Amino acid sequence: DLKKVWIPAVKAAVAAGLVVAVTSQSLFGRVNPNVYRNLRLLSATGAAFCSDLLPETAYVKLACALGRSKDPESARKMLLENWAFEYNDRLP
Repeated sequence: DLKKVWIPAVKAAVAAGLVVAVTSQSLFGRVNPNVYRNLRLLSATGAAFCSDLLPETAYVKLACALGRSKDPESARKMLLENWAFEYNDRLP
């Protein structure tokens, strides 16, 4: 039942020009939109999948990105860039 999921709200937020970041709560976790159905649905909303970025790091990095650009797409791209080795491609 779509009334009980937050995917439509995320889609509406992205459509309104907000940047939505998806992170893992696990210290060594990784967000993978191909694992669960809801993540596949969420990937269609335009939310930014932040791989293994910690939520706190994503929060600070998004604040920096929004301070540099008010354009949501530009800020989203900055959020996904590896500025200071905050993304670890070597972890499985």
